[in-house]
Amino acid sequence: MSHSILGPNSALGGGECTAALCGPFVGFHHQSLLIAALWPEGRGNISYGSNVGSNHTSKAPDQEIWCGEGTMFGLGVNVKYPSNFQRAPYTILASGISALPQAVEMPFSLINMPFERIGGVSPAFNEIYPGWQLSDNYYALRRNEVKYASRNKARRQRFEFELLRPEIIDLVGIARERLLQAAGQTLIRDDAGQPVYTEREVPGLGKNYLK
Repeated sequence: MSHSILGPNSALGGGECTAALCGPFVGFHHQSLLIAALWPEGRGNISYGSNVGSNHTSKAPDQEIWCGEGTMFGLGVNVKYPSNFQRAPYTILASGISALPQAVEMPFSLINMPFERIGGVSPAFNEIYPGWQLSDNYYALRRNEVKYASRNKARRQRFEFELLRPEIIDLVGIARERLLQAAGQTLIRDDAGQPVYTEREVPGLGKNYLK
């Protein structure tokens, strides 16, 4: 670790952490990379082999990532800069994906690799599932609430362990309204004729498509 700050209850056990501000309860236990990151809300995890940023971009050193609260970087994830997930708390980047520079504003999402080629959508885009953590992985969210409370060793700070707090619910409401407004507004279809949405129709999808 160099030129970085770790918040209470965060653990750096391996890999490289450079020029990063990490808040509480960030798990960083394996060989991986985190560089030029703002993560004040913390409560996330960086899995083995994840490359979150690079110190060899061949560009000016003015790029960074702003991670959202509870962001989970899966095994072998590659995240390109600049990226912003601040308004997408508790989002999971699934194992093995490569994420383009982007801003995502869909809380509790799963971002996974594409499983088909869709005309009119860049093949570099991943597929996003807004709200997936609430619909398909709610047990893990509740488990995190218990885990953070039981592992808290901080003496000078107090934490709110409930995930569904007003400020996060507000972000959910904004994302939901954007999804509702976009219904039927796309001309892109998959092979089965089902509508496919991108950032053009739904602000906040980032460099991803939504079915």
